Amino acid sequence: MKSVARLLALSITLSAQSSWGAMRLSQDGRGEVLTYPFYSALGDDVTELTVSNNSGFVKGLAVKVREGLRGDVGLAWNVYLGPYDDFIFHIWKDPNGDGAVIKPASSESTCTVPSFDGYPQGVSMRNFEWQGDSFSGVERSLAGYAEVFELGQWDPFIGNKGPAAARGASGSTSDCSLLVDAWSTIAGLDGDWLADKTSEALSWSGGALSGGASLSISSQLLE
Repeated sequence: MKSVARLLALSITLSAQSSWGAMRLSQDGRGEVLTYPFYSALGDDVTELTVSNNSGFVKGLAVKVREGLRGDVGLAWNVYLGPYDDFIFHIWKDPNGDGAVIKPASSESTCTVPSFDGYPQGVSMRNFEWQGDSFSGVERSLAGYAEVFELGQWDPFIGNKGPAAARGASGSTSDCSLLVDAWSTIAGLDGDWLADKTSEALSWSGGALSGGASLSISSQLLE
């Protein structure tokens, strides 16, 4: 038996008309920054996190999963959500190790950079940021929290990058390689986003992100 707990992400809206320090909690559950207050990969626990784009733009997002002791980053990547697209990923214990593993849902085709393709068992969280601590093991990644920050918006029909992200979200994962290349150096040449992070981006129109989480708690922790 497992108990399933459901959590909503805390949504924060930043004010584009004032300093970056000005922010407020969203009143409708949508915003530009999402905080998922807890995940667990302890025992047989599995945490499912969802990020949703409730707009007609392509959204570029930075995802950071942090361990719970000090908030150090264990894994980070970018997600490119097509219009009205969801990105779903799971966190559970590495069956071959001591730390947590992150893996997109099996049905997921949304573009990520770096790509999760080629990692059928998921990608293990890293202890790079805390390896010098007295408690430096990857087991610190078994519980923590996650953050999502909006990076920019792209038109899903104009240019190259926005349409590639939209096609990827629709199942054409081969189009995601264009976004990976934009962050790569190939034959000595920097990709578009390495050279200019605003390449093809629209004027800022942030917000409309929402999220949630489900935590399946192992029965041994309930007894």
